[in-house]
Amino acid sequence: MRAADVMDTRVAVADACTGADQAWDHMRTHDLQALVVTERDRILGVVTRARLDGTRGKAHRRDRTLAEYLPQGPIAVTSDCSVARALAVLDGHVAGCVPVLERGRLVGVLTIAGLLRKLNERQAMRRRAS
Repeated sequence: MRAADVMDTRVAVADACTGADQAWDHMRTHDLQALVVTERDRILGVVTRARLDGTRGKAHRRDRTLAEYLPQGPIAVTSDCSVARALAVLDGHVAGCVPVLERGRLVGVLTIAGLLRKLNERQAMRRRAS
């Protein structure tokens, strides 16, 4: 199974200079769990809704940009990457998702939740077939 088989093609992207409050409101309104953060079309990383919420909520986000919330350097996988390799890349990263690239262009995002959903769907199809 490849990243392209399980990725979500609906990718939410925000610029690194976007205000944390604005990003959090957008994520809450559109029920998004993560944003791929970019700067001039270069992926910087992923910020999660939980990370923006923090323990102090709005006070924690005030006057801060998404760039300040990036937990580590950028990570990404290619669309032809195996799911096993993608999981290895994700291991230890708090975001729980990884951007998927094809020829250097962002084409999707692979999330642990999405992967589990796809595996569950495949298992259900196998049960019905037998």
